[in-house]
Amino acid sequence: MYDVNTIEELTDKIYNNDYFIIAPKVVLPDGNIQESNKIERPSYIHYIKHETYLNRFFKDKNVEKEHEREVYWVAGCCFAVDLEKFKKINFFDENTLLYYEEYIISEKAVKNNFKILFVPSIKVIHYHGASMGDVNVNIFLEHFKSEMYFWIKYRKINKLGIFMLYNIRKLEIKISLIKRSRANEYKTYRNKSKLILKEIRQIVLE
Repeated sequence: MYDVNTIEELTDKIYNNDYFIIAPKVVLPDGNIQESNKIERPSYIHYIKHETYLNRFFKDKNVEKEHEREVYWVAGCCFAVDLEKFKKINFFDENTLLYYEEYIISEKAVKNNFKILFVPSIKVIHYHGASMGDVNVNIFLEHFKSEMYFWIKYRKINKLGIFMLYNIRKLEIKISLIKRSRANEYKTYRNKSKLILKEIRQIVLE
């Protein structure tokens, strides 16, 4: 935690205001600020431009760093939640693990007119990736599964959108594994990701 009062400040804010979630500013161990919130619900095109390797070419203006305000999305590394409201949206979606639970919660919040507040005066330090260690194919696949599930189940992405995002991710993973001299693992990712996509479609149809 960034200071000893973080938990107390978050809980005090959630108890005394009609918010679903209260989230702090997230600071990395080197002192840099992590982009931990999104002001507005991103469109599919905005997501492709800013949440894939294409973000090297586009600056994301849908991020608030310094002002307390209501937002669409906050990072899941730390936040306080109103338990009654959380119960009303049926908690976390059990079809995801580790990734994209914040996006799903945000969609449920929008549906129920619940408010999410970003409070930069409250701060935490995030040791990003400390719980997962070095990246590997299984992590890539889990990320892919949750991402595709979110877009298919909650944002009703069409077949063209699925095709575009699927192939963008395949290329990214291939580049990432090549950089780590593990290009032979790409075949595993490619084959398993196809099966995962079929599994997600079946889950959504049920």
